[in-house]
Amino acid sequence: MIQLIELRGIQPGDSDMDLSDWLIGMGAETMPDFSGQRLADVSLELTHPGGFHVTGGGSIITHHFPEPGALMPDTNPIIFFTDPNTYLEDRMFLVPNVTGLPLEQARFVVNQAYLPYRYIISDQRTITETNAFPHTAQPTPVSELEFAPPPLPPRTVYRQFPEADTLVERGTRVVLRAR
Repeated sequence: MIQLIELRGIQPGDSDMDLSDWLIGMGAETMPDFSGQRLADVSLELTHPGGFHVTGGGSIITHHFPEPGALMPDTNPIIFFTDPNTYLEDRMFLVPNVTGLPLEQARFVVNQAYLPYRYIISDQRTITETNAFPHTAQPTPVSELEFAPPPLPPRTVYRQFPEADTLVERGTRVVLRAR
């Protein structure tokens, strides 16, 4: 933060605004304590738009970052650390790599790995029609024009949480971001 302040040349001010108020205004939320809970259960309830990462190869969360009670902007992922001693022999799966796949295909692959999923569409596709009329001296009436907008390409997964090849318990929800 200090480097950013120096780089931008931000001078101290007499602002009444508290940094926590600024973060909350940007969509920050207070981090609950997920320690000791099953990652599979937490992932089903988690709606955090920044996603999450998992490390440790177990089924129980030992701690996480940001820490409980900390403010966190929506764009930052939560990092869950799991206890490798809670590895469940027949219930652990590697998250498949579906980044770059069409959304429908990605959903199928994740489902075949016995993992629930949720997907987030990152943009709103709209068809903008410009120059619908021909450039002639006497334009063709609109009722006689036959034109269809070009088909939209399939939505593609560009990010997934947890990342590919992360070891998780069956039932851990995978979040797919597509555009």
